Amino acid sequence: GLVYANEAFAARFDYEDAEAMLELDSPDLYADPETRDEVLRREHEQDGVEGVEIEFRRKDGSTFTGLVSSTVVRDDTGAIQYYDGVVTDITARKEAERALRSSEHRFREMFEEHSAPMLLVAPDSGAIVEANAAAASFYGYDRADLTALTIQDLNQLDPDEVDEHRHRALDRQHNRFLFPHRRSDGTVRTVEVYSS
Repeated sequence: GLVYANEAFAARFDYEDAEAMLELDSPDLYADPETRDEVLRREHEQDGVEGVEIEFRRKDGSTFTGLVSSTVVRDDTGAIQYYDGVVTDITARKEAERALRSSEHRFREMFEEHSAPMLLVAPDSGAIVEANAAAASFYGYDRADLTALTIQDLNQLDPDEVDEHRHRALDRQHNRFLFPHRRSDGTVRTVEVYSS
């Protein structure tokens, strides 16, 4: 059972006060009580755990993701007296990570499937980091070869001028350009470039 809980711990689990929590067994706090067995095993092996993500259950049955760090406290004979632990609620962080993954997935789909040629260009070096299928088709390279190039390899302006335009785009001074770009077959096309 629980030996001690402070008011912040009780509030995290939606209990009125810490005293009310002392009637619980620690597995009651886990969304999956079997998880407690695994945590105990790890605590015994390592004399505690550091930064373990666990789904916990509040008093009303709702769950939250907690980051657990604990220390095993032993007496002089080496017997375990208790586990001293901290639970940090990281639910908001986990939700933000899920939203970011979803946003990245949507961006990736939009980028890959867009009919306009699109390139991701490293702002400092001009390296072509990624190219969509439309860009590969327009420039006449397969994507692996296209991403081995720099924007200077495509742009037929003087390299210093290309760098100047790239920095203007990076500083958001300008986002629309007309450039002569060379394709893989050597032909040069005037392209209208929008940067963001």
